[in-house]
Amino acid sequence: MGEAVATGPVAVLLDDLHQADAETLAMLETVAAALPGSPLLLMAAYRPTEAGGELEQALAVLARRSPARLPLEGLPAPDTATLISSVYGGPVDEDIVQALGARTGGNPFYLKESAGLRRRRWPCSRWPRPWASSAPSLAQGFTSIVTLLQAVEASLKPGSEQARRHLDLALVTARENLAEARTLVTTLTPATLEAGTLGDSVHRVTGATGAQAGIEAHAEVTGTARRLPTGTEVVLLRVCQEALANVRKHAAAQRIRVGLCYTGTTVRLTVTDDGKGFDPAAVNGGYGLKGMRDRVSQVGGTVEVTSAPGDGTEVRAEVPG
Repeated sequence: MGEAVATGPVAVLLDDLHQADAETLAMLETVAAALPGSPLLLMAAYRPTEAGGELEQALAVLARRSPARLPLEGLPAPDTATLISSVYGGPVDEDIVQALGARTGGNPFYLKESAGLRRRRWPCSRWPRPWASSAPSLAQGFTSIVTLLQAVEASLKPGSEQARRHLDLALVTARENLAEARTLVTTLTPATLEAGTLGDSVHRVTGATGAQAGIEAHAEVTGTARRLPTGTEVVLLRVCQEALANVRKHAAAQRIRVGLCYTGTTVRLTVTDDGKGFDPAAVNGGYGLKGMRDRVSQVGGTVEVTSAPGDGTEVRAEVPG
């Protein structure tokens, strides 16, 4: 670096500094301290909601050089919809706009990339609602059918060739449909979930919501994390996104807490805010609550909502796993 700045101005761009390891941050501190007065322009982008203690220490060292701090905000909802529509070449379902906006924090570059990836995987401009909610259940159902047919086949007595032929045909058909259902579940997996674990995705969408809404948002994973069936993880992530979207739109909250707790036989997701609350009995399925319950019930789970006017809201989804 010293040799480079000796020959002329140098610009260094560091993206996603919140993901940097201790060695990278230490090198950054060393460069800033060793090259005072040099023609060096250092630009670093990071998410304040994901800044840890080591990054805070590095920023404190850099503060001695009087850096300019520019808060970067994501696109507002109307511009988010316009950008996604330009990728699709026409109007797009509001649910897609909200999901992609929450996933990317409104970052126009990530937003365009995510919209393009989703369009290539699923070209329609609306979420495939019936299939999205039914695919995990269909896969489980076909798995049970295959198991039962194999048990019947094993119990056939010698000389039952005609019955065996019918069973073989039924097994082939069930296995083909099981493969189709599993493919559909995989196709509907959100990009943010494919990029890491469920816990990573929950942290990511929570941080994006806090940045978008300008409020404190924190996620915590407890227990021993483990992989769940793809359909179950998709359902939990969708519930988390829907609950966070409700907080942004309705709660007027200052703080959000998201918990993902792995117990011995279940996994529990909680989304809690300190907003204005509401009467769950008076919304008649509004706020997406019916959709949440339908999604979670498809994988054998339950959803509970605790709220009252002026007391904030807590959404709890618990699934087997």
